[in-house]
Amino acid sequence: EEEEEEEEEEEDTERGGTGNFSNLDLNTLAFLEENAEVVERGAGHRKSLLRSSSSFSLLSRRRQYQHHQYQQYHHHHQQQQQHHQYQQVFNQHKLLIRQNTEKTNVLATDYDYYRDYYRDDANDDDDEKEEEDDEENKYLGGKMQRFLKNNAGQLLQKKRRRRKRDVLLFAFVFTAVAFLGNVYKTTRILSLTATSSAASSASASASSHFSSFSSSSSSAIFTREKNNSVAADDERVEDEEEEQEEQEEQEQKGVSKEDGETKQERIEPAHEKKEKFSLLPTERITLLSPQRMVELSERKNGDVDVNDAYNFVSLAEKRSAIATTLKWAYDGYMKVFPADELDPLSGHGLEWFHVALTAIDAVDTFALVGLDKEFEFVKEFVKSGKPIFTSAGRSSVFESTIRIMGGFLAAHHLEQKSSKIEATTTTDNKGEDFTTNFYFLEKAQELADKLKVAFNTPTGIPRTDVDFSTGKSHDDEKGTNGLAQATTLTLEWECLEATLTEVVLDETEKRKRGFTKYGDYVRRANEAVHKLASGADYGLLPDKIGVEHLNAHGMVKLGANGDSYYEYLLKSWIHRGKPKGGEKEYVRAMDGIFLRLVQRTQNHLQNTSGLIYVGEMAYPSSRGSRFEKKMDHLVCFLPGILALGHLHGVGKEFGSSAASEEEKEEFRAKVDLLRLDKNESSHLALAKELMRTCVAMYERTPLGLHPEIAKFDQDGNNVVKCFGGDLCVSANDAHSILRPETVESLFVLHRVTKDESFRRQGWRMWQNWERYSRVDTGGYASLASVLENPPGRKKGKQESFFLSETLKYLFLLFSDDIVVPLECFVFNTEGHPLPIMHRQKSLRECVEREREREKERE
Repeated sequence: EEEEEEEEEEEDTERGGTGNFSNLDLNTLAFLEENAEVVERGAGHRKSLLRSSSSFSLLSRRRQYQHHQYQQYHHHHQQQQQHHQYQQVFNQHKLLIRQNTEKTNVLATDYDYYRDYYRDDANDDDDEKEEEDDEENKYLGGKMQRFLKNNAGQLLQKKRRRRKRDVLLFAFVFTAVAFLGNVYKTTRILSLTATSSAASSASASASSHFSSFSSSSSSAIFTREKNNSVAADDERVEDEEEEQEEQEEQEQKGVSKEDGETKQERIEPAHEKKEKFSLLPTERITLLSPQRMVELSERKNGDVDVNDAYNFVSLAEKRSAIATTLKWAYDGYMKVFPADELDPLSGHGLEWFHVALTAIDAVDTFALVGLDKEFEFVKEFVKSGKPIFTSAGRSSVFESTIRIMGGFLAAHHLEQKSSKIEATTTTDNKGEDFTTNFYFLEKAQELADKLKVAFNTPTGIPRTDVDFSTGKSHDDEKGTNGLAQATTLTLEWECLEATLTEVVLDETEKRKRGFTKYGDYVRRANEAVHKLASGADYGLLPDKIGVEHLNAHGMVKLGANGDSYYEYLLKSWIHRGKPKGGEKEYVRAMDGIFLRLVQRTQNHLQNTSGLIYVGEMAYPSSRGSRFEKKMDHLVCFLPGILALGHLHGVGKEFGSSAASEEEKEEFRAKVDLLRLDKNESSHLALAKELMRTCVAMYERTPLGLHPEIAKFDQDGNNVVKCFGGDLCVSANDAHSILRPETVESLFVLHRVTKDESFRRQGWRMWQNWERYSRVDTGGYASLASVLENPPGRKKGKQESFFLSETLKYLFLLFSDDIVVPLECFVFNTEGHPLPIMHRQKSLRECVEREREREKERE
């Protein structure tokens, strides 16, 4: 047997097999593993050793297989246990659901039973109650019918007496309210005076007078206005209820319609409402689309020439175009509000006074043009107590006066006469209605109180600047002030004085408040300047005057530092009501300008007449003084001033101030030399010639816009370019900053002469501004040079006077003469319309008279 086994193992070994697990006994394999060393000792049993080693490898593989089988069995057993647990939980939940369902069915059955039971019982009770109520109603109804039948007459009499009592009570209340309203209207200003007087007497400084006026008086006014508004609403509701009750009573009593009307007439108020009066245009402005603005700004409309295209655009659409330009300029500025001005190229705000200058300067333009939302925005800004004059740094007295104070005063007067403004009204000493909203006026006086420290000088000439934060005034480096800056204050300060005097009627209170001091400041300064002018050649003064010591030096000119001095010589006289003899200084100065500064060019083209311009002369002026052939664009205010003087009856001929016959002959020779039209007044003839020169400053340049300075009869070179032979522009003077002087003169000349050519010229200027100065992101920019075509660089800021003056005069140029008539208003040098003072008739009568005249002319 052992030999057979050995043969079988040898056969397996020869086949390369490792044996079969089924032929091995585990016990035997274990024994072999434990006695491997013993087996190995047998030297004669080599085959046994081989068998032992092969059996050990088979044992290892067997164990691995068994371990794998055990793991599979264990995993299967765990799954069966989990499944058994899940099945038990499921059976339990199923049992609970079955039990709850049975309980729910039982409860539902019980609920239905008891619900039906109680419902039947309640229905039985309701039926019994309804039967009882029917019997009670029958009993009470019969009793009420018997009572009404027996007492119908007495009930009707009581009802009539009650209605009569209510009507009498209402009539009494209405009469009392009307009486108290009239008493309130007549005593409001006096109560305003008394209230503000008590407040102002508690303050020692003059600057605190207005603060008490604005705090106590204005708050009292606004409180009374609110109470009156509430009372008026209550009265209106009571009237409506009373009318409804009367109609019901008339229907019940059968009263005739005539009796009802008679009764209605008895309770109507005795006074009738006054017809609303407005200084502003009645038409509603319509803004144009961007596409239409581009079409209007083109020089040609298709194949139609610009001159013919002008006729195809109505005046209303021209006004709408200018209003759209104003809106674009303002919207650009609002991105930097409340900064003073806009830099449209960078989109940044620029500060000067820290008072939202552009908004204040343009507020009256918004009112005149019809941009009501923009006007209301600025008005609410001022009503909130802003701007506040506390900024550090030097603030120009001149610029603050003409731009800020002028804007406040113009807005105040336009608002008082505007039917678009809903406000409580009262009557001044001229019988005019005006509102009690004094916030613009309050700010104007607040600013005046800040600036008046500048007039505290030995000569009365104001210093140039004031620091709002410290309350101190400053001169320039040389201790001088500009001629125009020192004297172009009269209109605004005297208008402030006159307006405050109108709203406070008590003479004692006027003196106590010191209202007349505001006019005294500027009158003292003007008296000092006029003392200098009385000793000068025809009153011509240079552009610099001393502050500490009364002296003058510089150049005699109508450009920078000199222009508005000569402008206010005429306008102050008109603003004061044209007192007799007050025009002499203006007439004398115009004679001097005509004789010394006016020249006609010689280097003009053939078959054309030269341009008449106003040059500059060294001080003191005389025949032999040095003369410069240059004219600032600022001088283009002069044609308008000459035409305005003609309108008010001065300037029939030059030389009226000449002291001798020899001087008069000199004027006549100058008229012949300049070849003025002798068929019309000399001032108006010169105005038209100067207007032609100012328009040429626009139309001869490549862009059709004005340079800052023009020179005449110059030799053309690389620095100076000449147009038409006689009008020249240097590269340093070629910038253009949207100035208003030429447009202002076009406006006045058109009002005086009705010549349509002035409108055409103004329209071309608007087209060029729209084409070359408009910035796509908002606003309008100045131009670096009008000599570049196509236009090159834009530069600088959007000046506040572009909105305050340039666009305002353009709009008025295409408006009717009854809009801000020149017979009733005078414009300050920043374009703010101020009513003429000391007039024989009220402002309303003046405007209505001019409107009647306009209708007659039409």
